[in-house]
Amino acid sequence: MAGYSFVGSTGAGRAPRGRSAGNPAATGLRGQRRPARQATVAMFGALPVPPTAVFACSDAMAVGVFQALAGLGLRVPGDVSVIGFDDSVAAVHVTPALTTVRRPWPELGAAALAAPLPGDPPVRVEPPTGIVVRHSTASV
Repeated sequence: MAGYSFVGSTGAGRAPRGRSAGNPAATGLRGQRRPARQATVAMFGALPVPPTAVFACSDAMAVGVFQALAGLGLRVPGDVSVIGFDDSVAAVHVTPALTTVRRPWPELGAAALAAPLPGDPPVRVEPPTGIVVRHSTASV
């Protein structure tokens, strides 16, 4: 779509190193926050009127958004609200704590175990999600 850009990364193929060695959550953070930081800087630089909120595709990407906004001199949530997705460990270890959409990992795991075998008819599974309101969003 013209006027929109999307940057994402899974961090796949990166070997853990440093403090995050052996910690998949920290490794994923390192793999996703740089592209999110770069996309945020590009978006805020390209728009004549900057957005008042950013929804990141993952909590890890939201951390990159936090970093970019701080580098631009913008405050979360004073200037820009940020919402993540996953309700990962990272959501409570950033300041301010990240408002996020909870992904129900236990239910997703149970659904995967109950998935039909090849040749069986497909089954639609919609585990419940919900918003976890913390401190990265301002009221309107």
